[in-house]
Amino acid sequence: MQTVREFAKKHRRSDETIRRWISAGKIYPAPTFDGYQYLIHPSAQKITNYENLNPSILLNKNCKLLKRIETDGKKQKSQKRSPTT
Repeated sequence: MQTVREFAKKHRRSDETIRRWISAGKIYPAPTFDGYQYLIHPSAQKITNYENLNPSILLNKNCKLLKRIETDGKKQKSQKRSPTT
């Protein structure tokens, strides 16, 4: 993991620009906030072309929040089996 300053130096931008990118959600994977500073994965990149971005790459398919959003907050009902006699 690298700091904002290290990431800024690598991308030839100011620290403040990198912080604005973080606030705007333009860095993927998203940096983590560790107490008082952001830590950025070494392979992180700035997302520039939102129109051609494939959202399935960014979203975790097993995310419970996404499932609730897709089902309008309703829990999926389990199918009941009729008793056989």
